[in-house]
Amino acid sequence: MAAAVLAPVGFAARLIFFLLAPFVLIAAGVAFPVWGAAINLGLVLVVFFTAGALRRWADRSRVVRAAFGRQLALEDYYRERPPRPFLYYLLYPLLAPYWLIARSARREFTLYKGYSLFGVVLVVVFSAIDYARNWAPDIAFRHFLSATIATFVVQLVLVLVILMPIATSVISYSLAGARGRLALLFGAALLSALLGVLAVMTMREKVSAPVRARIHFRTDARPDEARAARLDAIRAAALAGRAGAQRDAIQEAARDALRSFYRADEVRGFRLSASSWGGMIYCPATSRRPPIWVAMRTSGGVVEDAAQLPADARRLLAPD
Repeated sequence: MAAAVLAPVGFAARLIFFLLAPFVLIAAGVAFPVWGAAINLGLVLVVFFTAGALRRWADRSRVVRAAFGRQLALEDYYRERPPRPFLYYLLYPLLAPYWLIARSARREFTLYKGYSLFGVVLVVVFSAIDYARNWAPDIAFRHFLSATIATFVVQLVLVLVILMPIATSVISYSLAGARGRLALLFGAALLSALLGVLAVMTMREKVSAPVRARIHFRTDARPDEARAARLDAIRAAALAGRAGAQRDAIQEAARDALRSFYRADEVRGFRLSASSWGGMIYCPATSRRPPIWVAMRTSGGVVEDAAQLPADARRLLAPD
C-alpha cells in the first residue's frame, strides 16, 4: 500500500542524491568515523553484481555460504520483488512504523540486518584495536565504550539514510537493464566522491570528535605528564622561532614534543598561534570541555592563566 502511495520521484532526484551522498559520507568522516557505512555500501553493490559467482562458490563452500548467505538472500528478494519507489528509501527512517508492521517490508529490513551485523563486527574488531593502541591504559574504559557506542549509532543512521537509497537505485536500474542511467549515477557518485576527497584534503588538520574527546580524557587522566608535554612543546616552538624557522616548522617542533605524551592523531588537534605578544600551543574548547593550552611571552615567561592572555589569544580558545 505504501509503495502505491509513494509515487516515484524520478531519475533527477536519484541523480541529485548520488551527487550529494558520497560527498556527505566522506566529509562526515572528518568529524566521525564512517568507514563501516562505506564498507557496507560497497559490499551491497559487490554482492549484487557478483551474485552469480558468489552463489556458485556458496554451493561448494560452507564458509562462503555462511559469510554471504544473507546477502545472497537480499539479492534474491529484489529479483522477486523489485525495490520500492526511491522516495520510500529516502524517507526510510521516518517510515519505521510501516516497515516494522508490514510483513514484506519487515522482511526487506531483516535482510539488510546482515549488512548491519557485518558493520557491527567491523566496529567491534577495529574498536578493540583502537582501544589497545590509543586508549589503554591511560583512559578509563567507560569513556572508550561511550565513544564506540556513539560511532555505532552514527554508522547505523548512515546505513539507513545513505546505503539503502543508493543500493536500491543501482539494483532498480540494473534489473531494468537501464545501463545508461546506471552509468550516469556512477559518474555522479564518482564526481561527488572526488569532491569529497578534495574537501577532506583541505581539512587535513581537523580531527574527529572521538580523537578530540580522547585528547581531553588523556589530559584529565594524567594531568602532570600532559602539562609537562605542553611546556616542552611551547619551549621547542620558542627555540625554533628564535632560530628563524618558518611557521610550519615551528608548529612541527611543538608537535614533536607533544608526541612524548599524546598519540600521533591527537597531536594534530593542537594548534600554534604566534604574535608580537608571544606564542601559544592550544587545543580549542568544545561545547562540553575546556581548552587545553599553554602560552609563552616573547620575554620567555610561561602563561597558564587565561586572564593574562590578550583578547585575540583568548578568542582562539573558544569552541570551534
